[in-house]
Amino acid sequence: MTGTPQGGVISPLLANAYLHRLDRAWRGAYGRLVRYADDALVMCRSKGQAVSALARLTILLADLGLEPKVAKTRIVHLTVGEGVDFLGFHHRLAAPVEQVVQDINMFLRGWAGYFRFGNSARAFDKIRNYALLRLALFLGKRHQRGRSWGFARVYRSPDSLGLISLNGIVAAPRPNRAWRAPTEHRRHERWT
Repeated sequence: MTGTPQGGVISPLLANAYLHRLDRAWRGAYGRLVRYADDALVMCRSKGQAVSALARLTILLADLGLEPKVAKTRIVHLTVGEGVDFLGFHHRLAAPVEQVVQDINMFLRGWAGYFRFGNSARAFDKIRNYALLRLALFLGKRHQRGRSWGFARVYRSPDSLGLISLNGIVAAPRPNRAWRAPTEHRRHERWT
């Protein structure tokens, strides 16, 4: 928008006030419009509907004296491996369960490696239980079954579908020693 500083604290408020007319003029026949400030995403069921939605969006924005930014405007099919970035998140159709478990495990390993020092066993149990719960809900939703079906798949699996365990990785602090190993620089300072 003209006169609105990009990234300014008032910018989202002004964009929401100005683009309220777009929200009111949008009809569901063109897909579902999701908008935050000046960022917008339209979810459609078919490529034809997406093309019509882009044309309608361009017309509505032109009526407001605006136009879509060419570099950021595109039609995307949300398949595995392809997706769209919106509001700091990458959106795509769900990957296979194995890929989801692999992504969760990568996150849990990094998080547990950092926070394993001290008294964190109880927190690790809560985090793993939460990860199991979310994985069960994901499975139930993905297969269009109830949550109990997802719980049965996760909890009956001998290895919780490959989700890593956080038990036994807590390192208790030792008296008169740092919790974390010193860096090479600090190690060098000690011996010189």
